[in-house]
Amino acid sequence: MNGFEHLPALSRSESPECSVCIANYNGATMLHDCLTSVITQQGDLNIEVIVHDDASTDDSLTLLRAKYPQIEVLASTENVGFCISNNRMVNHARANSCYCSIMMRPCFLMR
Repeated sequence: MNGFEHLPALSRSESPECSVCIANYNGATMLHDCLTSVITQQGDLNIEVIVHDDASTDDSLTLLRAKYPQIEVLASTENVGFCISNNRMVNHARANSCYCSIMMRPCFLMR
C-alpha cells in the first residue's frame, strides 16, 4: 500500500501539457472557487488537475467526486503534510512540456 488511494478522473487528457497540483487539507469551503478558477482559464493549453487530499475530515472528498469528475484525486489515508503531498502529486503528474504548478491550500486564479 502506498498510503493513498488514486481516484482517477473520469475524463482525462491523454497527454497534458501542464499539470496543476493542489494540496488540500480540510479545504472544502475553498475548493469550488479554486477548481473553477483553474478549469475556466482560457487558452489552448491542455491541462490536468491533480488534488492531493491529506486525510481531510471535512467534505472535501465528497465534493471532489460529486462535482469534479475531471479531476485526478490522490486521497491520503493519513495526514502526511505538505511536502509528501507535493511529492506524490509530482510523481503522479503526466505533463509533457510544462512545469508542475503547486498551490498551497486551495486558492484561486485570476483571469
